Amino acid sequence: MMIEGNAALPAGPPATLTTLGDDIMRFVSGLSTARLALADAAKTASMSVAGVMQDSSELDARLANALHSGFAVRRAAR
Repeated sequence: MMIEGNAALPAGPPATLTTLGDDIMRFVSGLSTARLALADAAKTASMSVAGVMQDSSELDARLANALHSGFAVRRAAR
């Protein structure tokens, strides 16, 4: 949806009554760079979370195999 809704950057600085056209182009270019950096960070974070979840699942399976079944169902004495 983001890709379809994106408009291409103008070829040159916009015509203004002042000399702000170059500043506007640098700002818009900076927004594009920031968006790409944020997308890259989100991808890296999601891959890290997926790795942690995989490790957690493996640890759960190892614990389940190491403990006898009575451990989970036995009521602790008080």
